[in-house]
Amino acid sequence: RLITPDGMVSTLAGSEVGYRDGPAHAARFGRPNGLLLDAAGNILVADLDNNCIRKISPDGMVTTIAGSEERAYADGPALEARFGAPNSLIFDEAGDLYVAEAFYGHNLPGWPRVRRIAQDGTVTTVAGNGRRGYVDGPAAEAEFHFPMGPSIDHNGNIYVADDFNHCIRVIRPDGQVVTLAGSQQYGSRDGPVAVAQFDHPFWTALAPDGSLYVADSGNNCIRRIALP
Repeated sequence: RLITPDGMVSTLAGSEVGYRDGPAHAARFGRPNGLLLDAAGNILVADLDNNCIRKISPDGMVTTIAGSEERAYADGPALEARFGAPNSLIFDEAGDLYVAEAFYGHNLPGWPRVRRIAQDGTVTTVAGNGRRGYVDGPAAEAEFHFPMGPSIDHNGNIYVADDFNHCIRVIRPDGQVVTLAGSQQYGSRDGPVAVAQFDHPFWTALAPDGSLYVADSGNNCIRRIALP
């Protein structure tokens, strides 16, 4: 939906649930989640149930730029790549697009990973081996439970809210995944990152002063991590 400065609400794109590209008023989405605006004024959409990334252009056309309706895992050219319920998006300073993906449902594959769509349209896996779990270490071997809401700092560190692991993870430029704050034990505790607790952290946002803000959904509050 679109909210204009004069307080009017209108539907920008989409109608019934489904999957359809084309004119915005006739396009269909399946639980659109993360939104991101690029420098050209395009709105990028993580289309969760359709397992793809969509683009709403300023001229009112909706196109699929990566993935397809098929829930699967594959790197490669954007339209041949496959995703498993992408939920959130972020650009790095170079203009590459990062996608956090994971799927709710204990009896369904989750494929929790962080992926990158380069400007040339190539999709690669940044971190996560596709299994639900909690493992730090080399990015290709790391395990997440439900990564979402990533932020990227000037040094290339990717901060991820790992919802069901109740913690904030960092994918470092050296290819290592580490836990920044919290643990698998949910709770509500402020203090040093080694003892702090979260309850289903949902999103992260970096402030100009370098602080990392976290939407702590289970505790119904916004937390701040003072980064070194």
